[in-house]
Amino acid sequence: MLKEEDKIIIRKVIEVLEKIEFPEELYKYPKYKNTKHAIDHLKYSLE
Repeated sequence: MLKEEDKIIIRKVIEVLEKIEFPEELYKYPKYKNTKHAIDHLKYSLE
């Protein structure tokens, strides 16, 4: 179970990652595709 402080940090990380606008052509590279996947996992951890 996550502590409330951890949830606050995770929300801020998600907020920052979502503000980064990667050019669409970068999504063909696994490193950038994994960024979206990581954001989804972070959101799931908050549920």
